[in-house]
Amino acid sequence: NMETWTKEVVNNDFKAEQASGKIVLKIINTETKGNEHYMTDYNLYTKSVVLSLVKDGKQIKFTNLAKVWDFLGNSAKFKAYVKNEITSYLKEL
Repeated sequence: NMETWTKEVVNNDFKAEQASGKIVLKIINTETKGNEHYMTDYNLYTKSVVLSLVKDGKQIKFTNLAKVWDFLGNSAKFKAYVKNEITSYLKEL
C-alpha cells in the first residue's frame, strides 16, 4: 500500500508540479545492488517514504516520513499525511 498510495498522491494531487519538474517521484528498491546506500543515506531500517529537497542539483535536506507506518491501515490518513508533507516541502522551493 505504501508505494501505491504514495504514487496516487503524487500523480493525482501534484500533476502540475510533476510536469514542471518540481516534483520527481522515484521508487527505489534498496535491496537492488548499488542502492544499499539509501538505507544509510536516509537513516532507514525498513521501507519508507522519503522527501528530499534539491536545489541547484544539491540535496538541501531530507525527511523520512516515518509516520506512514501509523497510517498503513487507513488510506485517507496516509494520503493526507504525505500530501501535507509534500506541500510543506514545495513552500521551500
